[in-house]
Amino acid sequence: MNPIIILVAPQMGENISATARAIKNFGLNELGIVAPIVREQRLNSKNSPVSSFVNDAV
Repeated sequence: MNPIIILVAPQMGENISATARAIKNFGLNELGIVAPIVREQRLNSKNSPVSSFVNDAV
């Protein structure tokens, strides 16, 4: 049974991206997001360096 990482009310897309990257680094693969406050509709170019190759975790 693998743990699931859950972010509650993340305010910045960078937080989601950095968490997704950390999840992949530790060999995990599930990220839950509850009540996001993020205004961006999707990961943008500002987040790309942080979140490269982790789209399958989100």
